[in-house]
Amino acid sequence: MLLVDRCPRCCFPELEMSPNQAYSLMVARYGYIVCPPSSHHYCKRLPIEYRVIRPEGVQLDYLIYDDPILGTYRRAISPVPGKGRKWPVRYHPGDPSRVFIFLEGAWRVLFWTHLPDPAVPFTSRMVEQARKLLLDGGLRKPSQQDIADALVDLQRRMDAPESATARTRRELLRAREDVRAIKRDQARAQFREEEPPPLSLVPTVEEEPAEAAIVDLCDLEEFEVWDPGAPARGPDSA
Repeated sequence: MLLVDRCPRCCFPELEMSPNQAYSLMVARYGYIVCPPSSHHYCKRLPIEYRVIRPEGVQLDYLIYDDPILGTYRRAISPVPGKGRKWPVRYHPGDPSRVFIFLEGAWRVLFWTHLPDPAVPFTSRMVEQARKLLLDGGLRKPSQQDIADALVDLQRRMDAPESATARTRRELLRAREDVRAIKRDQARAQFREEEPPPLSLVPTVEEEPAEAAIVDLCDLEEFEVWDPGAPARGPDSA
């Protein structure tokens, strides 16, 4: 049975609300539940870049990401028409520790090849700060290992902020907030092999009469409000 609720429009014709306003009113009245997104929905919300799967992995900005699953896809033609050998890669703008690529029917996580510690997240701001420290030190083309070492040193400064300058402390404070957000995103996104639901027989649905398919709530009989202080009435009373 399909219930069509048109009470706000029928009973309150002067009330004008946009869909966003109606949604905000519903959330304020009934609340909401935060549900962790699946890996598919999580990755579909992320920005996309097209990169070649090279022998050493996928390079995004200054970092290189790799995984054994890329073995047969290196230098392969992209499934996206007109992109040549560039494959679609999803990434989190604030979390450069990993990127995501859709292979063999599922989203695969590609970690940075020189990730210091997967349990300790870092941010794009920290990568920029680490590269700046290396460039200021005279290293014009830092390697992946150089960036990893600079990140470890930067994380140590976060644990001991008294050894940093005033400007670096401001950068570290912003990096801490980004790290907290990254931890929340990583905890909500569950990446695992998704199994198809088991098949089951669906019983035949009996068709309802057309006149009973739609019920307008405005046509329903209104019940009187129960008053616990009112005198009791007999069965024959009107």
